[in-house]
Amino acid sequence: MDQKKIVATISGKPFTMTQVEEFLSTLPADYLRQLTQAGEEIVLEEAINQELFLLDALNSNIEESDFFKEEMERMRRQLLRGFAVQQALADTVPTEEEVRSYYEEHREEFREPHQVAASHILVDTEELARSVKARLDAGESFNDLAMELSNCPSKEVGGALGLFERGRMVPEFEEVAFEMSLGEISEPVKTQFGYHIIQVDNIKPEGIQPYNKAKQKIAGDLYNQKKQQAYDEYTNRLREQYEVKVV
Repeated sequence: MDQKKIVATISGKPFTMTQVEEFLSTLPADYLRQLTQAGEEIVLEEAINQELFLLDALNSNIEESDFFKEEMERMRRQLLRGFAVQQALADTVPTEEEVRSYYEEHREEFREPHQVAASHILVDTEELARSVKARLDAGESFNDLAMELSNCPSKEVGGALGLFERGRMVPEFEEVAFEMSLGEISEPVKTQFGYHIIQVDNIKPEGIQPYNKAKQKIAGDLYNQKKQQAYDEYTNRLREQYEVKVV
């Protein structure tokens, strides 16, 4: 879109797309989405309204009012505070070397337990469960039978329960699931919920989480630690420099 395109005139002066975009850039995300969904005409109308408010304020010498000056001073002080803190915390982003070093020195923190991903078909009776198992043995789709027959809400995704570690499922269920092979389908398993036919979809052995998977969390944790440390050092230095005494 041509940013120099004139979309209106106000008091004979051109009002361009640049000014419309400038107005839009100041809006909160929710209001921006609401306004843009209303259409280009509404966007332009509101951008013109805002320009008229500005012109009226300038012509009314609002800048000379005590209220305006007080607000500007308040905003100036707030901006100065923000920039001072931002400058003090500028070097708190951890380096790749720091992240890697933390990972190597704390590998046990990233140990992941043995996990299994399983799907199941839950029915009320053993007879129905054995009927389901027979249909699976005959080649019918586990996904289709789960959606057709299972009593569990997971039926909407073919019975998939996702990855879980020991302690997440009822003992009878996980005892069987963790002893199964990849792709294996169980005999009926009775629990307090009914009878399950279990299929193992994935097996994730116990091990150390790879660096590429762990580094984002490490970087975030180190950043927060360094930021807090820098903030504390900065405020302590300022308290000494300006001789703060709480009375």
